[in-house]
Amino acid sequence: MIEETPERDGVEPGAAVYGAAMEECFERCGASRREFAASIPTNASVVTRYFQGRRVAPASFLNTLAAFLAERGAPLALQEAERLDELRRAALDASARPHHQAQAWRERAERLARDKDELAALLREQQNRGDRERCETTRALNVLGLDLAELREDLDCALADNTRLQAEKTTTEHERDELRTRVERQDGQLAAAASHTRNLEHELTEQRTIAEHLRREVEVLRGQVHTLAREATPAETPAVACVPTPATHPDPAPRTPGEEVRRRGSREWEELILRSAPAPEPSLRRGSREWEDIMLGSAPAPKPSPRRD
Repeated sequence: MIEETPERDGVEPGAAVYGAAMEECFERCGASRREFAASIPTNASVVTRYFQGRRVAPASFLNTLAAFLAERGAPLALQEAERLDELRRAALDASARPHHQAQAWRERAERLARDKDELAALLREQQNRGDRERCETTRALNVLGLDLAELREDLDCALADNTRLQAEKTTTEHERDELRTRVERQDGQLAAAASHTRNLEHELTEQRTIAEHLRREVEVLRGQVHTLAREATPAETPAVACVPTPATHPDPAPRTPGEEVRRRGSREWEELILRSAPAPEPSLRRGSREWEDIMLGSAPAPKPSPRRD
């Protein structure tokens, strides 16, 4: 029930504005003041004095009015409820009546207490949030410190690897230079060996030509030896001893076929033999025992084999 303060009625400007605003909102629902007063419950004259501004309706009356209007299908909007509460506080602050001033101070104290509680809660929330943020910041700093230590280790490893790679690079370049020098030296040796091989091939070709020439000369000499041996065989007669006299000189001893061959071993004689002599017996070889006997005239020359045409 709304209590009425028994003081002399008088319309104050702030209370009049506040009452007119409440009456305007009440008239939208189409109900009578008696019905509204019965729902409070209070007298209809109290409702009339609140609407006329003779009294400043308390906050409980304003809340009851908002509930009644909501039941009748004409609820107050949020902006309207806030405006009515502001008008109520303004009317209490502007009123000269002691009980209105006391009510204003009580509400102001309550608001201050609420604000204090809200601020304290906000401060506690901020402190808790700050503590959480400090903890999170501390954890983040610890994680960053660990990451920094890992990065420092990775950097040290990278620097060590770089130093090792530089040393390996220097060693590799040195080995490459040595290999290049060795390859160049081996190329020079191969070129010298190739030149020496060509010279040897050339000399071998010349030696083969000389050997072939000598072989032909030997064959010619063999044929000549055989021819001389055949010519000397029928002309052999017993030797007659000749006694030299003081007045005459002894005749020179007859030359053997081997001595004749040695005497005629000039270059001109060999060319003549090459042009005119037949092929020798292939079984004889220069430097053999039979060859020496034939050349010295101590053995008969073998008969030549019949030549195959």
